[in-house]
Amino acid sequence: MARTPNPMGRSRKPGSAYITTEDPRTGWRYEVLKTWQTDGTKPFARAFCNVHGFATEMGDVYVADIGRVILDFDQSVFPSEAVAHHALFGYAVVPKRDRGRPELGKVYALTGPGPTIQAGNTWAESERPR
Repeated sequence: MARTPNPMGRSRKPGSAYITTEDPRTGWRYEVLKTWQTDGTKPFARAFCNVHGFATEMGDVYVADIGRVILDFDQSVFPSEAVAHHALFGYAVVPKRDRGRPELGKVYALTGPGPTIQAGNTWAESERPR
């Protein structure tokens, strides 16, 4: 089986992180400077981080403990936020789509054939003639 190259396998200096994340519960910010594994879903996957919490400290952190909100990423390594999220955590996050708001007096398809709200379409796309 071929090995997957680790896009974050080389150490970086603080301030030039591969990915910068934040934990919204604690407000801590993580600058990912290196990862040891290519699969962030492993239970003990580690990353070398510069952590801004009560104090700024550098060291190894379990990937499972890193905040999931990506603030910034190196666009020369990752073409999109979803690719960066997948590289660090092992799964991609689909950005939420603004579906708009329903308008009073119009009829919409919530379920059924064709474009519907349940299928992820917008309110305008799922509008039905009266």
